[in-house]
Amino acid sequence: MATSSRTVEKLSCGISRFLLPTVRCPCYREIIETNIKCDPENETFSKWTKEDGQCHRVINTALLSDDYEILKNNVQFINSLRIAIRNNNEKEPIEVYRGLTMTSEHVNKEYKVGLQ
Repeated sequence: MATSSRTVEKLSCGISRFLLPTVRCPCYREIIETNIKCDPENETFSKWTKEDGQCHRVINTALLSDDYEILKNNVQFINSLRIAIRNNNEKEPIEVYRGLTMTSEHVNKEYKVGLQ
């Protein structure tokens, strides 16, 4: 088995899997900075649900364990999915609860991304 020559250290402290999204692991940060050609958005969303759910299980497990090799093997899909989600903004009001509609401006004003 080949060893990696990367100098990035893995996150060494024990972190709850529920806190992991707020503390990005070094391998994930390295992967998202990779400049790579992305797949078309319509293909990206459909791939996420194909293969009997194996694609998202493998990637989610790799994200939780900060597994560089699996993340590197799926870098094109991970970055394609990030871009597709970012670009898939609804311009029309959305129904959120029993006919209540909210505009995207109101949602952006009320709900901030991340823990701010």
